[in-house]
Amino acid sequence: MTLVLRESLLQDSALYLENFDALLANNETEAKETEIPVKNLLQDLRNFPKDVFLAGRRFSERREDLINNGFLSFPFPRPPYLLRKNYGKLAWRKTVSWQGI
Repeated sequence: MTLVLRESLLQDSALYLENFDALLANNETEAKETEIPVKNLLQDLRNFPKDVFLAGRRFSERREDLINNGFLSFPFPRPPYLLRKNYGKLAWRKTVSWQGI
C-alpha cells in the first residue's frame, strides 16, 4: 500500500480504492486477525495529503469505524433497474452517430 500512496503523490492525484470493504472483517474472528493492519491502513489514509475515495458495498456495517477515523460516508444507492436501463439507452443514442449509415 505504501507504493500506491507514493505513486499517487508523485502523480499529484487523488486516491480511489475500489472494493475497499474487502479489507474489512466479516465477523469477530476476522476482526481480531485484521484489526492492526486495517487500523494502520486507516491511519495512513487519514494522514494522506490528497483526496481519498473508498468504494465498497458493505460500508454501512463498518461506518462507525471509518467515521471515528476521520472519514465521511456518502451512500450512493443503486438506481432501480428500469431507470438504469432507460438512462443507458439514452446515453447510447447520444454517443452513436447515425449519419452515413
